[in-house]
Amino acid sequence: MGLKIIKQPFTNIANDNFLRSDFSYVDIVENNFYKKMDRRLADYLTFLETGKSIKKTDYAEEDSEYVHVVVKNIRYNQLDINDALFINEEKGEFLSNFRLQKNDIVIAISSNVGASFLYEGESDLNLTLSHYLTRVRVNEAKVLPKYLTYYLNSKLMKQYFRATETGKTQKNLSKWYIRNLP
Repeated sequence: MGLKIIKQPFTNIANDNFLRSDFSYVDIVENNFYKKMDRRLADYLTFLETGKSIKKTDYAEEDSEYVHVVVKNIRYNQLDINDALFINEEKGEFLSNFRLQKNDIVIAISSNVGASFLYEGESDLNLTLSHYLTRVRVNEAKVLPKYLTYYLNSKLMKQYFRATETGKTQKNLSKWYIRNLP
């Protein structure tokens, strides 16, 4: 197997917000069709927010009506709260402005970067998100949330997420790359 060389002008690197010059980023984002796509997720967004962190003292001693969704709760592109992290009522009410709403799209921005699901309001529990997750809402007159979720979980987008994630051991994704997702 030979070495693949990609020539890039320094201006391309300088124009990137994160000075990305690694092979996967340049190959996927700069040289492939992503650059040719003229629309970005930002054209459809109405809301983008990262979840909130909690402390061990915020955990409930037993099951409660408040669940803090973490990355491990995304399984097979769906919400799986069989192994839920219950939080106490005080913290649950404190986080009430950050609860999941129907048609929120949840995207992992750390660990299993890009894993996502559409929350269709299927739970009676009060769900909030870990700071390793972000939620987005879209203008439903322009794009259906379910369709967008299928797109986010496609092989194509998995390549995009792998190319734009950072970190050696704990992978992370900037909200900038979510907004600029083709």
